[in-house]
Amino acid sequence: MRCRDSDLVPKGLVLDSPVKSPSAYRILLQASKCLVRERIQHYRNEKHRIFAKSEIERQKLHDTLSDEDYSSLRNIQTKSNLKVDEEIKTRQTKKYKSLKAQKTKETTSSTSSNARDEFLSKTVVNLSNRPLTDEQINLLSRGLKYAPTTKPRNHDEYIVNIEKGLRQLAPDGKIDYIRHQIADLIAKSTPQPSNISRLEGEALKELKEDKNITIVQADKGKSTVIMDKDDYHLTVSGG
Repeated sequence: MRCRDSDLVPKGLVLDSPVKSPSAYRILLQASKCLVRERIQHYRNEKHRIFAKSEIERQKLHDTLSDEDYSSLRNIQTKSNLKVDEEIKTRQTKKYKSLKAQKTKETTSSTSSNARDEFLSKTVVNLSNRPLTDEQINLLSRGLKYAPTTKPRNHDEYIVNIEKGLRQLAPDGKIDYIRHQIADLIAKSTPQPSNISRLEGEALKELKEDKNITIVQADKGKSTVIMDKDDYHLTVSGG
């Protein structure tokens, strides 16, 4: 009954369906809750049936045994029943706490997800005809001033460019010294770790290559707005 009162569904009564939709989920959840109530009623009926049957057997024992033997047997049975009841109660309480903790976790996760979706809907406004992926939305939500770290360049490129500059600017006697100092700095340099994921990097590339959209910051607030390029030009020109 605690599951019913706490709006919980035991794992054994959770229904599944090949149809994955909000409506299907609501139908299955309602059916699962009905099964919880049905199981409670079934257990109650079974309890009454077993109790009635045990009363008949108890009366037979009472008529057969002496009062002393019957009393002794009843005491043993009572102790045994109390022990079994306590074990069942402990086991069911453990299951109940586990279910409740799981529901709390799911509720917290759902609340966090809803809050994040609401945040993203306010920070990224897509007015274009281009559908955005989750990675693109996450990237754009950081604002247009967000600067992804660049990939470390090949040291050979630095050396080639430095050599050109040294020959033009440095006096002959100091070329080797400057070259040594720069080479030492390059060797000791630590590449900055990427601040975007691989998928976000691909998302950024796709947005850059799309010539049909324009990404701007909203006139008010900090939202990032994605517009079709033609619509953007019309807006700017006042058309």
